[in-house]
Amino acid sequence: MFLPCFQVFNVFVIGIESNSAAGQISQAIIGEASKAIQALAEQKARSDRFYQLAQDEINDFFNEEVTKKQSEIASRGLSHSGIGGQAIEEIEKKRDRELERLALKYGKNVTAG
Repeated sequence: MFLPCFQVFNVFVIGIESNSAAGQISQAIIGEASKAIQALAEQKARSDRFYQLAQDEINDFFNEEVTKKQSEIASRGLSHSGIGGQAIEEIEKKRDRELERLALKYGKNVTAG
């Protein structure tokens, strides 16, 4: 997102570099902007990784819940009833809500589940 603006700025600044003082100032500005862009990119990478880890934890938790519920349903002999399917559907709805909350927290695109 920042690079196109930075590139346009860089082209503009290069045009005024014939004056040595202006050139030094422009190079300092470009250097600081580059550092800031790099810091933001690193921060985003960390945030994206944390988001992925949190998403994995949510999925692991709800996968365990579905497995437990499937075992419970099978042990009760409800495998062919609608009650078992409804119980698993409720768990999946809860998973979708948790994943949506996480996506909103991290500014990710939310897809309707």
